[in-house]
Amino acid sequence: MKKPYRIIIWGHERVYRSKINILNCLEEHGDIEVVGITGRNPRGIRAFDGHPFIPRELVTGIDHDYILIMAGDAFEKEIIESYMQMPGADRKKLIPGRVLDIPGLSFDRYLEIKNSRMTFFSPMCWAGVLYHALGMECLSPIKNMWITEQDYLKFLENFEYYLELTPEFAFREPNALEPQAGDHPVLRLGDIELHCLHYKSAERAVDDWIRRRKKVNPDNLFAMMFTEDREIERRFNRLTTIGRKLCLVPYPTDEACSRFLPKTKKWYWMDVNDSLIDKPAFDIYSLFFGEVKMRISYDPPNEK
Repeated sequence: MKKPYRIIIWGHERVYRSKINILNCLEEHGDIEVVGITGRNPRGIRAFDGHPFIPRELVTGIDHDYILIMAGDAFEKEIIESYMQMPGADRKKLIPGRVLDIPGLSFDRYLEIKNSRMTFFSPMCWAGVLYHALGMECLSPIKNMWITEQDYLKFLENFEYYLELTPEFAFREPNALEPQAGDHPVLRLGDIELHCLHYKSAERAVDDWIRRRKKVNPDNLFAMMFTEDREIERRFNRLTTIGRKLCLVPYPTDEACSRFLPKTKKWYWMDVNDSLIDKPAFDIYSLFFGEVKMRISYDPPNEK
């Protein structure tokens, strides 16, 4: 019989309370065993829901497999930094509590995903959103960047070549999607452009590209894109440089690696990003293993 994973919960306020039923179910099914709860404790509480309170400075001395961080994004980074300063800290043991909300994702399946070390390429924020949602290290240099469809396909068709290049500053460009954000640097990588939407500094964007390209796992690659252009879709599906692919389109399609996702917003990329977490359309596990499965079936629009 499989032993449950020994879990320490870090955080015992709003996020923890919102997930207590899920935690109880995981314990009842023998998936996890909560060995203690840690975090701030100004009132000197000895236990939460029957679980002993562990002072933060003693966490790494307690036998455990994983730490579930029960905090919003604002405090998650603070908790990670605090934990990593402790003797014996292991970054691989940290799991964000938000993964418990992903439909159909068991604890064992999540650990398979976490240990897969898959590199996701996407032409906009999709890969970064996925890595963040799963609390995984980002193994792709195309994070916080946007690439045109044509340039993205060039990159995928010869990604090993482009990953060897060092981007150079080209020019600054206004942010058409968020004018209030001001302009952003555009880098040139050979004959393609990287629009660094979430960067103020070109130097920082170049440094991040160089740092992240070293993390790319060539043995486990997944390329994702979205388009409203059938020829772009066909070209993407014909790619042979990357085996695992997904193309989202807002029309009926018979292409093997394409899936229909309705367009409901002004910009299709908003529907695409929402399809991961806010309005989950995928079996997340299938993105990592096997054929990509949609959780939701849509009636495609009538074609004229």
